[in-house]
Amino acid sequence: MSSLQREVLRSKLPPAAPGPSGPPPARKGRRDYTPVKGDKYFSQEQEVQVDSGDIFKIYRCASADCPPERPVLFLLHGAGYSGLTWACFAAEIVSMVECSLVAMDLRGHGESTAADETNLSAETMVHDIGQVYQKLYEGSENRPPVILIGHSMGGALAVHVAAAGSIPEISGLVVIDVVEGTALDALKSMQAVLRARPRSFHSLENAVEWSCRSGQTRNIDAAKVSMPAMLKRLSDGVPGTKLIGLSQKYSPIVMAEGAGGDTPSFVEGLDSDAVIPEDEEADSGRDKPIKA
Repeated sequence: MSSLQREVLRSKLPPAAPGPSGPPPARKGRRDYTPVKGDKYFSQEQEVQVDSGDIFKIYRCASADCPPERPVLFLLHGAGYSGLTWACFAAEIVSMVECSLVAMDLRGHGESTAADETNLSAETMVHDIGQVYQKLYEGSENRPPVILIGHSMGGALAVHVAAAGSIPEISGLVVIDVVEGTALDALKSMQAVLRARPRSFHSLENAVEWSCRSGQTRNIDAAKVSMPAMLKRLSDGVPGTKLIGLSQKYSPIVMAEGAGGDTPSFVEGLDSDAVIPEDEEADSGRDKPIKA
């Protein structure tokens, strides 16, 4: 058929329906559970040693060109978590308002180390928080206003800190998910919840995968940065945050104190370089062995 004949035939065809704009829809990918370090979200990490000799891990970030007089959001995490729990929140908030953020690992959590990590009384932890704040702004003549924000246990501590005057510059107080009546009612089912949580994993990736698939979180980015801080290597107690990027295929990791249950439950999972189909449904309750 000549080019002229093709043109004549084409001219008699109805107009083609408009196609979808943009690139063609992508095929369903495979979800990647590789953990990430805190420096993806925080610009500074430091260790603060208080008068007792205890050392607390601190994560900091600020909005671009933030004036020193702008508020400091001092963030307190819930039981079993760490300052990295606030990572996604921190990235969002500094992009919206002029402020700086400080998120600390509380006693017995994350990378903080204390002579007595089992003493988690409100009095002790309130003292810790006040000491860390004083060390951070030691020598500062004009300290910025502080907005104290706490989640769950951190919310209860925030109220105690404000009441005790441990941070004199507090100008705002935010508590998240702290409802005493609801919390007390939940204690009845707490043992079942703890028993459903595994005590160890084959790898950090397996732990991140479990937190997403078991319904612990629906935000995979949050899980990637926060889950490692809840884990320690079984052989030597090295925090999971220090294992990111290292091969853990043959080094099981265990839930840190306060983060897991009291019933051993070794979980078979994927090797450290494996991924799960993105459309895999979340499993409730105890995690099941998964094959690549």
